[in-house]
Amino acid sequence: MGKMFFSIAGMVGRGRSRWKYWLVYIRRHVLWVCIIGEMGRFNQLQYSFILVVTALLCDQPLAGPRLPRVLMLDYDCPGCNRAHASPSQPVTEAEYKQLIELARGGDYDRAIRRLGVLAKEFPGELRFLYDYITVLGWAGRDEQVLEQLPAIDIDDAPAYVTDAIGKSARNRRQYDTAIRIYRSALKKQPGRRQSILGLALALADKGDQEAALEALQPLLEPAPAPLPALEALAYIHETRHDFTAALSAYDRILELQPGHGGARRGRILAALRLGMPHLASEMAQRDPDVLTAADRRAIEGDLAAMTIRWGRLYTADPHERYRDTDKAIELLRRQLGAYPDKTSPAAVRTRLDLMVAYRDRYRMEEAVAIHKALESEGVDIPGYALAAAGDAYLYLHRAGAAVPLLEAAFARQPDDIDIGMSLFYAYADSGDLDAALAHIDRLAASQPEWIRPPGASRREWNPDRLQADIAAALGRAFADDLEEAQRRLTALAGQAPTNTDVRKELGQIYIWRGWPRLALDEFLSVLTLEPDHLGARAGRVEALAMTGDLAAADAALAPLVEEFGENVEVRRLERRRRTRQMRELWVQALGGSSTGSAEGSDDLGYEAYLYGAPWTPALRPFVHGYYAEATYPDKSVHYDRLGLGLHYRARDLELRGELDDGSNGDPGLAVQLAWSADDFWRLQAGLDSRSDDVPLQAHGENIHGWSASLGVEHRFDEGRTLGLRLQYLDFSDGNRRRTLSVHGRQRLFGSPRYKLDATLYLYRQRNSRADAPYFNPSRDSSAEIALVNEWLTYRHYEKSFRQRLVVGAGRNRQRGFGTDTIWSLSYEHHWDLSDRLGFSYGLSRLRSVYDGVAEFGDRFFLRLYARF
Repeated sequence: MGKMFFSIAGMVGRGRSRWKYWLVYIRRHVLWVCIIGEMGRFNQLQYSFILVVTALLCDQPLAGPRLPRVLMLDYDCPGCNRAHASPSQPVTEAEYKQLIELARGGDYDRAIRRLGVLAKEFPGELRFLYDYITVLGWAGRDEQVLEQLPAIDIDDAPAYVTDAIGKSARNRRQYDTAIRIYRSALKKQPGRRQSILGLALALADKGDQEAALEALQPLLEPAPAPLPALEALAYIHETRHDFTAALSAYDRILELQPGHGGARRGRILAALRLGMPHLASEMAQRDPDVLTAADRRAIEGDLAAMTIRWGRLYTADPHERYRDTDKAIELLRRQLGAYPDKTSPAAVRTRLDLMVAYRDRYRMEEAVAIHKALESEGVDIPGYALAAAGDAYLYLHRAGAAVPLLEAAFARQPDDIDIGMSLFYAYADSGDLDAALAHIDRLAASQPEWIRPPGASRREWNPDRLQADIAAALGRAFADDLEEAQRRLTALAGQAPTNTDVRKELGQIYIWRGWPRLALDEFLSVLTLEPDHLGARAGRVEALAMTGDLAAADAALAPLVEEFGENVEVRRLERRRRTRQMRELWVQALGGSSTGSAEGSDDLGYEAYLYGAPWTPALRPFVHGYYAEATYPDKSVHYDRLGLGLHYRARDLELRGELDDGSNGDPGLAVQLAWSADDFWRLQAGLDSRSDDVPLQAHGENIHGWSASLGVEHRFDEGRTLGLRLQYLDFSDGNRRRTLSVHGRQRLFGSPRYKLDATLYLYRQRNSRADAPYFNPSRDSSAEIALVNEWLTYRHYEKSFRQRLVVGAGRNRQRGFGTDTIWSLSYEHHWDLSDRLGFSYGLSRLRSVYDGVAEFGDRFFLRLYARF
């Protein structure tokens, strides 16, 4: 065969132009076959020589017969005749077919290795490169496909190659490259379906859905449109989040091919993404085979999330308001139990949703437990779940833990008004009122006052702005600026007179200012407009209790506890009711020493009331004990009394009466009456057959007396009070003492941590006996002004610690002895350990004047209050 080849070459050399046609024929048919058939007999040098001579004779590069695409076999291909072929050797037609079958059957690796070698060693044979790219695309090796792009002339490459490159570029999110390649392909073949589909999908992936729909339109015009075009249409609609249109596309697909699994799955997921997880769940139950495990988890998760949201909607029957939330909790717990790995992404999402559901169900301890577990696992908790955890901590009176969680949640979701409001209350409960006010003012300013809902012809008051403005007013109340809070809410009520939330909070301000009857009027107005308004119903309970109508308060509270027992305000009211049902102990001990003897050089005393559990909401028994002793120059004197009585409270009325037995063995009767005409005027009257106002020195002489008193007080607001009291004291020795006193208080400065009040005390006394064996001036008067400084040192919900410094000075005038200066200085601690236990104590130093002689005294007091 080798001799024949060189003989033919010599003939060509002697008559080149004559034999050119035949040489071309030989090159294309005989010569190439000979080379292929005898290749194994040539060494590398001989083979190269043959190629060079042939190329010179033919005036063009050597080219063999056109071979099938994707045609190279690996060295160990079982279909090859030789077990160890040279890597630079083409293959036979039969080997092509076997390689095609291997590649199409998914055995890409050997084909890719062989094609890669051939594409590299025969760069002029573009079919090897094209086939190499095609199989790389089949194998999903997109990066390697794109690496071949610089060696390709896109404008000259076959469409099947550009489609493969475009698909790989799209897979690697190189959308601009994919779009350019598909458009180049369409210039050569404008109607090519695969290129149109690729271009439309690449445009959709890039985010230009309108251009994608326009590109796809030529395939949608025939009726019916081809299946691939409808699949692309559904995909484009999904990328633009138009799931209604996607659902329509899936229906068109199923008209053509009812068993189309992708369309059946797509319909279910489109319903899910349209916010209809319940419908998606029903569809999934009818067609479960088309869904993946991840799809089913997504449906169950969205179903639970939607059920949680439904649980927040208003229900006419309060007993049913947690029905959906309880269903969601049950569903989430069942889902969570199905995950073997509780730290997997799907399980974590379920745990996050469960934490939210627990928060909504007021199962706060369980919500906190989930948060702690997720935090310990290092989970990146999303904003909505951080807010749920913060709400849970806040409900449990752990505002310090709630603040950072709500701050983080609000930083991630600054447009969420609910998170912003929770953060405001967390700041307030933690005692950081400056941060609370700054935050709520920013939140209110960020909301427009008016909005125009879609389709509305008139603008409306923005409910989020109104909510923030209400909270901003309450913030001033938390900071003890009740007057400013009232001013703001009154202005809001003028702008929105029928808004029940504004009127309810205005009623709450009235309660804090000590005006429960005005508050009742507001709450009644709210309940007239909205009978089920929970805040107004709770406020009415508190206002009724403040007026003394405990029976009505308890009756109004009972249904709230049954229907809304987990509500914070209802829980607080119920706790107060239970506290009122307890026994109550009030004890005061006081004493001191003095440089003089008018009131005794040393004295000590106590007074105590022990109330039993109420017999009815209005009536309860009590025991009253009183004891006092003092040392005088000639003797020591003590006095005591022990009484049993009843305490009665009704609307605007308080009555207390007791029968007692004292040191002299005579029974006594004491009655006290208080009546509130309205929120500002209060009248008091008292009658005591064994008055404790009789001086202890008189008791030492076996002198006692009875007294009657009448008083009136006008309480302007929480910062100003003015009162007057008249007393008549009839001693058993014939002395008649008449006393007039005036007291007043004015708030000079108020802030959350410090308050300054000024008090006024005016006193005038007349006695009928001039020679009494006790201090008994015929005329005596005094005027004293004091400054009361109070610091809130610590506060955590019901617990607090206050310090008080009182500095007072005045003038005292006694007939026959002139006028002299009096003063006092005291320092006190007041502790509230809960709403059921508190105590206080203090020391004082004072200067008094008796019969013109100044006396200095040191005093102390100790008070205890407890319910049990």
